[in-house]
Amino acid sequence: MDELTLRYTYAAFFIIFIIISSVYRIKATKKGGDAFDVMKKEGISVAIPLRLVGFSLTIGSLIFIFYPSALAFANLREYNWFFTAGIILCIISFPFIIWTFQSLGKNITETVETRKSNELVTTGIYKYLRHPIYTTTFFYNCGLAFIAANWLIGTIAIALFVLLIIRTSNEEKILIEKYGDDYRNYMERTGGHFPKLF
Repeated sequence: MDELTLRYTYAAFFIIFIIISSVYRIKATKKGGDAFDVMKKEGISVAIPLRLVGFSLTIGSLIFIFYPSALAFANLREYNWFFTAGIILCIISFPFIIWTFQSLGKNITETVETRKSNELVTTGIYKYLRHPIYTTTFFYNCGLAFIAANWLIGTIAIALFVLLIIRTSNEEKILIEKYGDDYRNYMERTGGHFPKLF
């Protein structure tokens, strides 16, 4: 696969995700209107590493698009099937990402905190997963890593997902505080990052 095709394909999926995410987040902010202190609920030990890794993934993506030779040391181009696998992962991820944002609606926030007007969402994709936004974006990020055929981008994507899983326990404590038994019952019948099979 030639270099330009890889970069243009990567850039296209990267931009599409930013547009989708921005549109839904802006709508939620306008409807909710609450301001959040990131460190207040998440704590420095989670908030700072999470944002540094997320920032690293964004910077890594921009470097790959505009200056790919800087990431050449991490290339895995000998595996030709990576490109196809990446496209498939990204294409499959987008409908689920959109479904997640639509299901969450005005409840979207950047932190573990909830808006005053938030409601417990248990419909749509949230009928099957409690944290679909983490899972769907993980598969999307893996898709980007496969398209780039770059182990560094893949490692950062995995690290981001691990940090989000770590943050989940704190997030669920806050949700239990707010929704009580309703959320406890929801936890019993619904998977966290992957659907409950039994």
